[in-house]
Amino acid sequence: MVEELKRRLMHRPFRKFRIVLDRGERLDVARQFQVGIGLTEFLYVSPDYSRKLHLKLEQIAALDAPDTARAS
Repeated sequence: MVEELKRRLMHRPFRKFRIVLDRGERLDVARQFQVGIGLTEFLYVSPDYSRKLHLKLEQIAALDAPDTARAS
């Protein structure tokens, strides 16, 4: 899952996608640098900069296809 996340973040041109967490929460990624990846954690910043989340990479359950993500 981490490699797929990296691939989507670096895709040219960038395409929106959604991170689905194991607890069901969905995080829309509308820009490349909304997500920072570490060895075991990632940082997510909402599209409107109102939320910042530090989460474990193992909490990612799925990545939705770019065309299913909505802009926030």
